Amino acid sequence: MKKTFLILLVFSSLQTIFAQPDYKIIDPFFKKYINKSGKVDYAFLKKNSAELDETLALLTQNPPQDTWHRNEKLAYWLNIYNLQMLKIVVEHYPFQNMLKLYDGKLWQVKCVTVDKKTYCLDEIEHDIIRKELKEPRIHFAFFTGAKSSPALLNEAFTAANMNPHFETLTKRYIASSSNQISEDKIIISPIFKWYESDFKDIIAFINKYSKTKIRKNAEVVFAEYDWDLREK
Repeated sequence: MKKTFLILLVFSSLQTIFAQPDYKIIDPFFKKYINKSGKVDYAFLKKNSAELDETLALLTQNPPQDTWHRNEKLAYWLNIYNLQMLKIVVEHYPFQNMLKLYDGKLWQVKCVTVDKKTYCLDEIEHDIIRKELKEPRIHFAFFTGAKSSPALLNEAFTAANMNPHFETLTKRYIASSSNQISEDKIIISPIFKWYESDFKDIIAFINKYSKTKIRKNAEVVFAEYDWDLREK
């Protein structure tokens, strides 16, 4: 823990010099508690929750600057969102269903403070990220903790890696058990329904990433979203 604290202290000091965080310094945190398929070891992380607090604080105490480029700011807020969701899960762990937290209103709870303003997760997602990034693949980068959620990336988002990670996460989610795809019928995650305006042509979008190509007139069915906690 002392070693981690010293690294984070040095990292924090460097913020006065560099325009944006060097996320490679916090990548070891993600890799320590999250495997390559995106499963989180919550029990292990709960025992070492101070590391999560330190990692999140490292970002919240170094808010985006006007000099940052657009994608630098978006990477920052994506990391904030996913780390804060992880913190909420760990604080309540063990539990069964995400909708049981805060009476199903956890996305509206003011929970993370950046530059003296406290945000809820909905504000970060809709008012900051989606407003600035007209990008449907973003929906596979947000972590909700649920079984039907896209898997959590086990490294930090950066301005440089955002696009390739969006591609990888989108392909992985479309190929996951949350969707059943055939030429004539698709049973797909309600994410596609909730944000239909972002995807525009759902079938055309999925065809970019699915091995099975869907006919234009295929039947579209939206599956139930499983809000039970995604466990390791």
